[in-house]
Amino acid sequence: MSQVVVDIDSNMYFGSADTYVYALRPDGQIMWKFKTWGAVISTPVILEDTIYVGSWDHYIYAIDRRTGEVRWKFQTNNVVSSSPAISTNGIVFVGSGDSHLYALNLRNGELLWSYKTNNAVYSSPAISSDDRVVYFGSWDGKVRALDTYSGKLIWEHVAQGAIDSSPTLSSDEETLYVGVWSGNVRDVLELQFALSLSKVLEHTKQNTGTCNLHQYGNSKVDISMW
Repeated sequence: MSQVVVDIDSNMYFGSADTYVYALRPDGQIMWKFKTWGAVISTPVILEDTIYVGSWDHYIYAIDRRTGEVRWKFQTNNVVSSSPAISTNGIVFVGSGDSHLYALNLRNGELLWSYKTNNAVYSSPAISSDDRVVYFGSWDGKVRALDTYSGKLIWEHVAQGAIDSSPTLSSDEETLYVGVWSGNVRDVLELQFALSLSKVLEHTKQNTGTCNLHQYGNSKVDISMW
């Protein structure tokens, strides 16, 4: 479900199942509304004067937050439920139901790279504070860490169910938290599993190949060389 985001002028922005992205003034009056061709459950992200949001019409949009005019749009091959994440080095990351995570140029929407998983990516990405790593989950049951510049896989974690929740980094960036589905029942757990990022990164710097780094039930962390 799309959440309301507020800009520095207290204007509010959100998507709706009626296919529109809405912009409201602080008094609740409509400033503008932008029609897509599918439900908008992606939560918009504001950066400066632009709003970035996905739609079930398969597109990712960059919209002028003052006028509602499209600055650019990028087409995927399935619904976009994922909310964009934006790095300080000018990359927009967003997942799609077509099984890909996309990295797009912030200014013009040009595709920089894409990474294919084995199922839909509804999870909204998380980015490390140094902009080197993007984390996301997939319905193929894996959490992945990718190099933000190249899209190369750094490591992946095999969970015990499909993932549509968004990874969250701890304040010290030592731990990544992600919720998963278990069978047909969603586990509402504060911590479904956690990955020790410092040990992962230490291993990738010192070793090649793969190894079991953490054990959570029957799941494991597979490490690829950075």
